[in-house]
This record gives sequence, structure tokens and C-alpha cells, in this order.
Amino acid sequence: MQTLIQDLRYSVRQLIKSPGFTLTAVISLALGIGATTAVFSVIYAALIDPSPLPAADRIVRMSVRTKAGSVETVNLNPIQIQQLRQVGVIENMLAMDYHAMTMTGRDLPENVNVIGLISNGFDDLGVPPALGRGLLRSDAIDGQEPQPVAVVSYKFWQERLGGDPQVVGKNLQLDRKNYAIVGVAAPRFRWYSADVYLPLKMTADPAHFCIVDFRLRPGVKHQAADAALQPLLDQFARDMPKHFPEHFKVQVGGSTSGLKGT
Repeated sequence: MQTLIQDLRYSVRQLIKSPGFTLTAVISLALGIGATTAVFSVIYAALIDPSPLPAADRIVRMSVRTKAGSVETVNLNPIQIQQLRQVGVIENMLAMDYHAMTMTGRDLPENVNVIGLISNGFDDLGVPPALGRGLLRSDAIDGQEPQPVAVVSYKFWQERLGGDPQVVGKNLQLDRKNYAIVGVAAPRFRWYSADVYLPLKMTADPAHFCIVDFRLRPGVKHQAADAALQPLLDQFARDMPKHFPEHFKVQVGGSTSGLKGT
């Protein structure tokens, strides 16, 4: 130990005597550490911990740039969503709404983060569940009341449902209504930090607005998507001027909120 202390003291004295060498060494170390960190980050993201979603780089959020230069997300109602999904640059829609519910039927009620996800969502996101199935188109037929079914996140299943391997088919009570658990999402799939996914109710109510993400078709650039969507959004703005900013330009942007796993 004494030898180590002496060596350290000697090293410090030498560094003080040669400030130019010390500065060069420190800068070299800083650059080396920075470069190593950057390379590791790229390798980690690309190889070790990539997004669990196929073609995640093509998933975008519906956004517009205002006259003042700010970028704002735009929510759409089910009627507008049906029109939007016909635009050729869009491969599939990922509409949803978000709300808090209470898990009831237990000793103590618990708050639960719930997403109403468009019924094709699990298929289109392309992440097979850990147990059971995802939401199906038959779970929420347009204009009808959705089926009382639920997919729970892997974390919710582990922490709130005890990791029960027989959970599929059992009931989950939310706001005193029973939902049949049909699946457990994959371990790294947690779309927008939801605990539970219910089928999104698609009605003709123009006042029911949804968050809109979508996946672009292969090869479609953001600028091309902006140009293709602008005429339709202009029409929506004419129909509902209070719901859109004035003099906007469509500017779809990368949607990262749903791309991280638990």
C-alpha cells in the first residue's frame, strides 16, 4: 500500500512538472473515452438492444409545423382516420387513445395505465405476444362496441398478476367491468408505457379524437409523406378549423415513445 501511495505521489509531481504533456494526455483520454462511448452506443442500439418493432424507423407521428415554426401533434377522429388510411404512402395505421383506469375487484383498488389500441395494432407492429394473442380486428368492429378483452404488458403481468402462467382466459376487472385477458405482450414490448391494451372503439363521433401514428411504406421519405398528406389535412382543417392551427404544413416525425421495451 505504501508503495502504491509513493507511486501516485511521484506521478502527480511529474504531471505538474510537465503541464503540456498532462494537457495532451487528458485530451487524448477524453477523446478516446468519448469515441469509445459513441461506438458502443451505436453497437448497443443496432446489435445488442435494437427496437423490438420491425421497421421501427418507418413509424411516424402525425405532426404539423405552425406558422410560428413550432411542431405540434395532431389528433384525428375515427372518420378522419378512415380517410387517412387510404393515402398510398401509409402502410398501416396505429391509432390509439390513452386513459387511466382503476383495477377493481381486489382488496385495494390500483391505478392502471390503459391504451385503447386500434385492433390491427399488434399484428401491424409485428411483435408476437409472450402468451396468448394480441388484439384482433374482430375485437373492435367499426361502429360496434368493442369486445371486453385485454392484453396486459409483460411487466404488469409479472408485478401485478404474479406472473401467473395460466393468466390467459382469466378476468381483469377495470372500473368494475370484467375484461377477459387474451394475451401477455412480449417482454420488451410496452407501447407508450401502457399496463393494459384494450380494443380501440372506432365510432362515427367526430368529437372522439385519437393519437395517430402510422408506418410508412418502404422507401417513402418523410418529405414525400408530407406532400401526400397535406391536401387531406387541409380538407380536415376546413371542416374543423378550431381543431387545427392556422397556415400549417404537414411534417411527420419519428415516433419513439412506443419503441422502447420494459
